[in-house]
Amino acid sequence: MKASISPPRSTRLARSRAGSAAALAVASLLLLPACASSSGGAGSDSAASAGGTASTTSAGTTAKAALAEQAKPLTTVADAGKAFDTKALAGKTVYYVPLVLKADYFQTVNTLLQSIFASVGVHLQSCDANANPSGIASCLDQAVAGHAGAILTDYIPYELAPTSFSAVQKAGIPVYIGGESAPADVTATPTLRFDNPDTYQFATMRGIMNTAIADSNGKGHILFLSTHDDPAVTRAGEYAQTYVATACPDCVLTTKLVSISQIRTLPSLVSSELVKDPSITYVIPQYDSYLAPAISGIQSAGKTGTIKLASANASLANLPAVKTNPQVMAAVGHDTAYSAWSMADAALRLLAGQTPPDSYPVPVRAFAKDNVTGLDLTTAGEASGKWFGDAAAYQASFKKLWGLSS
Repeated sequence: MKASISPPRSTRLARSRAGSAAALAVASLLLLPACASSSGGAGSDSAASAGGTASTTSAGTTAKAALAEQAKPLTTVADAGKAFDTKALAGKTVYYVPLVLKADYFQTVNTLLQSIFASVGVHLQSCDANANPSGIASCLDQAVAGHAGAILTDYIPYELAPTSFSAVQKAGIPVYIGGESAPADVTATPTLRFDNPDTYQFATMRGIMNTAIADSNGKGHILFLSTHDDPAVTRAGEYAQTYVATACPDCVLTTKLVSISQIRTLPSLVSSELVKDPSITYVIPQYDSYLAPAISGIQSAGKTGTIKLASANASLANLPAVKTNPQVMAAVGHDTAYSAWSMADAALRLLAGQTPPDSYPVPVRAFAKDNVTGLDLTTAGEASGKWFGDAAAYQASFKKLWGLSS
């Protein structure tokens, strides 16, 4: 017996949740260690879902084909816009304001940006927003006082500091807001540009759900740990639910809404769900930070060896588990190194008076046992972009656009 999927919350409602709590939640996720935490009680919304148009056989076959395609390494990349001259940009300064600089992801991006900008003679000044509105405002004020040529923010919702962003615009400094889309009541302009994270987040959600659909031949019962700590990830979680409902009519999806405030009680939540419903065969945490607590919950329920997992993001928090843990089937994520190169391109275009593209073709790849072997699972390996294939291809493409190659 299958219940219909609960309607996803609207994007407008998701955005209304944005605020300092969301910023702290995302920051905490990025800072979490890979090891599991203690157990305890937890509660959240849940819904069972099924329904769609594809048959069981075609659902499994289609998912397998999609995964095979997504697992291929990058060989070519589309140019990110028109070529422009960067020679006149030497000596200018770009401010980089990540949500929380100490997180590994932002450290990697920061290091790459320093190297990339140095190649065109542009200076990088980094400022840690410390995951709170006052920190964001302080960094943006510092950029204005320092006469920045352009500002890059990373995973900072516009809603957290609208007054400060307006002040930056009044000062004539162009801004690129990475990792976030424009709020419904804010219009992008040539000097206020937003990322389009849905393009790669949605591809990632398809990948992790296709892992369970393919493995079960379209018959899996999935426990989905969907997070709502940030507008972009909320939309991604909603998309994942809708995708399963339409792509796998004979799958059953049980969704538990979780947040970083529940991270220490997540093992208990997972264990409780597995005991309550023994038909669950897959646990899919939306992001890698929830993977270790989910594994702990599976162990507590005595389900080790019978439950399989996959998670989004391809990082040092989950790829080693894909390689060594029989339970973890796959991880699907986007290329951190490409994100740094695309953000650099956006900043250089703004410095040159150009308009960055509406979105960049961020590489997304599915990693499983067969293609994770041989990867350099180190910080340097992640920063190289080689996990995703020929990183030199997109690096050469960007350099050509910037007039750095013959």
